[in-house]
Amino acid sequence: MYDVDKRPIGAVAEDAYEMLLEAIDPEEGLSRSNAHARLVESGFAEADAKYALDRLLNRGYLYAVEGQLFITDREHGE
Repeated sequence: MYDVDKRPIGAVAEDAYEMLLEAIDPEEGLSRSNAHARLVESGFAEADAKYALDRLLNRGYLYAVEGQLFITDREHGE
């Protein structure tokens, strides 16, 4: 798993992660396009929303299964 303290993700991705903790259903997930749309609706610029999703996926904060995004470890976000 990842270590939140040793692998900082940056302010934009951190803000996106906090928002996505509320938006992503733990059982059903959320499509990447819907996650992107929710970030934009909440005030993120298009490029920042894309960057944040890429960063969160690359660092292991999110994972994708069959096109749906899920939070890797909800313990760190709660």
